[in-house]
This record gives sequence, structure tokens and C-alpha cells, in this order.
Amino acid sequence: MAKMIGQFDLKEGETVKAYKKSFDDFCEYLKEQNLLQSWGVYERAPHDGYDTNPPHQTLMIEMGFINLKQSQSCWDYIEACESKNTEPLCMLHRSMNSKVTDTVFILYRACE
Repeated sequence: MAKMIGQFDLKEGETVKAYKKSFDDFCEYLKEQNLLQSWGVYERAPHDGYDTNPPHQTLMIEMGFINLKQSQSCWDYIEACESKNTEPLCMLHRSMNSKVTDTVFILYRACE
């Protein structure tokens, strides 16, 4: 199992509902291509006990992959589509990314 975690804020005027719709559309497309297993959008829930070193970003996404191979295939597919301006993926990717700022992305894999 591998997980890509992204943290970010929404651009001024954007809503969580609009972002979530664009992210869901993007992820549904990737799942149809067998490049993604699961995903979710999460909002920070500040807590005096749990927040030992909280990020300043308010939203987080999670994309779940079967393994690192699938995560790399997904990355390669997105990069190739962006470089060739292939639709509908480019439109979905750009729609989602146009709503966010101050992004941080991290890939994790399950410990063996």
C-alpha cells in the first residue's frame, strides 16, 4: 500500500465543496484507468493535545495506491497527459489545481 498525502489551502473565493467535486472527478477518472484505489479530502480539526507540530495548511487529501508501482504509473500517466495536453485528464487536473495554493505533497508506503 502507498499513500500520497497533499496539504494545501484554498485560493480566496474557492469553496471546499467545489474543490471536493473537482478532486472526486479527477480521482474517479484515475480509478477508471486502474491507477488509483481510494481517496479522501480532510479538513484540519485543531486540537490542543493532538497538534504537536501542526501544519499551517487547512486541507489535506489522501490518494491510496495498491503499491509504489501503481503510484509511479499514476504519476507517469499524469505527467504524460500534461506534457501532451491530453483530455479529459488535463482539464480535470487543472480544474482541481486552480483552486489551491501553498501545496505540499508527500508519498508514503506501508512498512513491511
